[in-house]
Amino acid sequence: MKKGWLFIVSILLVFSMLLQSGCASIKGDNAQDTTTPNSAEETSVEQETYIDLSDENSPVWSISSEEDDIVVTASSNGNGQANDAIIAFDGKESNYTLQPYGVGGTHDAYSCKNCKYEEKNGATALHFCDHSDSHTGILVELKTPIPFSLVSGLQMTFMTSDEITQESQIRILKKDEHNTSAIINHSGCPSLSGATEKWKTVDFNMDETHLRSLADDDGYIRAFKFYFRDKDSTDIYIKSFTFTVSIKQLCTVPAIDENTFSGNDALTVIANKIADILTTENIGAEVELRQISYTAPTAKKHGSITYKTIIIPENGSKISLNSRTTTLKKLEQTWLPLNNEEFGTLRDAKEQWKTGFDRSGILCLEDNVLKADDQLVSVEYAVIAKDADVADENTQWFAPQLLELNSEGIEKLYINAYLDYGSKLIEGTDYRFVVRGVTENQNYILHLDIPFNYSPISAEVIESLDKAANAVSDWEELFALDPIDNVENFVKERIEEAINDENITVEVTMTANGVNSGRYTFTISYNGNIVSSRFPSYSFDGVAKSNFFDYTGVYFTSVNYQIHYDLLPQTAISLLSPYDGMENVRIASDETVRFWNTDTDVLVTSLYNYKGGEVCDPVPIRLEWNDDTNGTYTVKISEYRDLDDAWVFTTSDHFYDIYNLKAGTRYYWKVENGETASRTYTFVTEAGYPRYILSDNISNFRDIGGHQTTDGHTVKQGLAFRLSNFDSASVADKQFILNYLGIKSELDLRGEIVKSPLGDTVTPYPISIKWYSGIFAEGESEPLRRAIAVFAKEENYPIGYHCAIGRDRTGTITILLLGLLGVDEDTILKDYVISKNSVTGNNDGLAAASFYDNYKSLINGLNTYGKRNDTFQNKVENYLLSIGVTAEEIASIKNIFLEK
Repeated sequence: MKKGWLFIVSILLVFSMLLQSGCASIKGDNAQDTTTPNSAEETSVEQETYIDLSDENSPVWSISSEEDDIVVTASSNGNGQANDAIIAFDGKESNYTLQPYGVGGTHDAYSCKNCKYEEKNGATALHFCDHSDSHTGILVELKTPIPFSLVSGLQMTFMTSDEITQESQIRILKKDEHNTSAIINHSGCPSLSGATEKWKTVDFNMDETHLRSLADDDGYIRAFKFYFRDKDSTDIYIKSFTFTVSIKQLCTVPAIDENTFSGNDALTVIANKIADILTTENIGAEVELRQISYTAPTAKKHGSITYKTIIIPENGSKISLNSRTTTLKKLEQTWLPLNNEEFGTLRDAKEQWKTGFDRSGILCLEDNVLKADDQLVSVEYAVIAKDADVADENTQWFAPQLLELNSEGIEKLYINAYLDYGSKLIEGTDYRFVVRGVTENQNYILHLDIPFNYSPISAEVIESLDKAANAVSDWEELFALDPIDNVENFVKERIEEAINDENITVEVTMTANGVNSGRYTFTISYNGNIVSSRFPSYSFDGVAKSNFFDYTGVYFTSVNYQIHYDLLPQTAISLLSPYDGMENVRIASDETVRFWNTDTDVLVTSLYNYKGGEVCDPVPIRLEWNDDTNGTYTVKISEYRDLDDAWVFTTSDHFYDIYNLKAGTRYYWKVENGETASRTYTFVTEAGYPRYILSDNISNFRDIGGHQTTDGHTVKQGLAFRLSNFDSASVADKQFILNYLGIKSELDLRGEIVKSPLGDTVTPYPISIKWYSGIFAEGESEPLRRAIAVFAKEENYPIGYHCAIGRDRTGTITILLLGLLGVDEDTILKDYVISKNSVTGNNDGLAAASFYDNYKSLINGLNTYGKRNDTFQNKVENYLLSIGVTAEEIASIKNIFLEK
């Protein structure tokens, strides 16, 4: 509980603001407001004159709890003190001003000496004299605005000199409105009758809609009018206005941002916030909260707490509020409790850190599970004093030298703490080595807390490492080796011969295997448990270098070098890029990569944004070279080292952009200029993505090969190409298709062509088939059988097959072929849906869900051709056999397409 000492004064100030904002503007000013009535019964032009009479005013406030119907009142002496449950305001310190304003111009209330504050029946009241017109009113202006949401009611206490008829009314309207535009009008307004020579209090019965209408656009009430209608030229005395205020509104905390780990934490924060609010409003009170229910927040989801609130004002009655619920915001930027299952925890440290950490400052963890409620994005470490607080904001945290995370936790973590901290550590001093997980919401989970005593590695160890680093210096002998078989062993043996320390081991890894050159990485490790990419790599290029590693002070753990050997001298034409032996050279477009790495359940919904155009066309590989002369260069590229069956291109530039290479394939290339030639270099294209073919006018053109099967085979590339059609192929398209792809057969699934647009060397197969579930219809099996039979004859390859747009009938044939070859269903679906990333495949704007429905209709039909435990490959094969495709034809298709 937190005690606020100024409970009632707050209410007083807030609500007096309400009244004062609604009154006249500046004390002592006179203002003219000319309005035109819009009622048929009031036709004269109103002249409204304002006068500030607030110095005599003494308003009264009443505080209530809406739900519990508990009302607390207090009187204030101006200092916010509660007394007898009445809050009263000294007139000279009033929160609002009251001013008469004339209606209809029949009486000048502004200059009337009889319209003023007078003592009446023991109270100070604002007197409207009987000379006033039958219509008159009061302008109320609050000195401090108040939110309408805090007000739950409004009453007026008044007296009349004579009885007024029942038809008389009190109306309430905004400051700038006409008296016929009341917020509460006609039957909803209280009457002026029944107040002859006695004080009468009337309630305006204002609901939330009325109060909202009284407020400005920002929700604050600043000024309003009371309009007295048909007062029969009777004196009216206005004693006070009373606002009923919901204490619940002041004591409501809808949400808190502080991190809380228990219901007691949450209640403490909420109680403090309520006390702060009451203090701000100059209200002194005791706040008591009682928990009813609690849902803990996590780093991923909001929590909540439901509680009972009791407010005890100073010198006042206890206010008990019904239960309310506060949202507890999800945990952000905080330390989560160690090993607390609700938030995050280390499940398995495996004690891998114990290997030599206290001597070398090395931590190498693998397969550690560090669970977190929100996504784990990184791991950091620090060395702190023995008695330091791990959450100290001044602690300097470092990123690991090597970090790999997966969905289960730490896949690999390498840290060399001494490398970052060694110069600051004191030998023989006790420290703690701490590792924390960092989550998506910048929360922290303590992963390890290891005490150690700092002892640097000895000079003898450094000397051994230095010898190892300089051991490979006989480059001539190295160049004489066969790069494929012996380089790794040679490097390892030479290093191990140079040192005699059982704590030092050597690992050698080939990073590039070229025709004439190569790159090997070797790592020298102390204690043998570190393989790191933290240290700089060195390309030797045939020149031995000393001083291979850096270390600070007297500690050192591991080094990592690269040897780049080149067996032959450079020629006049020297190849630059891709360098000899380069791996994973990119040929897939960004959109292809984005698509292929997206889950299939997203690809078939509106969540995935398919882009228009041929966005999957391949990107080029730029072949670059140096040459001192100019001329016409001949570029040769082949899958064979002797450049047999090479693709040949010419250019006058020192580069050539080549498209349409196979994925995951080793290529050899060289450049010639007359009698001058370069050496032959090799590179490997990136695997894992479909092989698209770039053309001028053909859409959705791609190789169906390159996919892996469930039994370990690969579907050969360069045999079957799916596309929209060949009808609009340009001259360049035809030249490339015939000369480089070598297509011999065209299968037209529309059944239209008589002669292939590619020319007489291509055999046409016009076979009209249905698509999707239509292939199961009666009479459709024979044309489909004949279409599949085209793929069973080896002499037909390479084959180009299509329908009109290369999506539906072409997709049906592709699903059957890939399914028959044993490609998994997820890959088959992606190969099918990717057609939407083309001009023709997305020409009708078919929704992804509808696109998927077509696919599923075919899959569901094929699934009926087998038992529950049969593979999809078995079911496709059963279906093809059922329509007349022979076992020999199926075996032939598999034999043609599959390779280990």
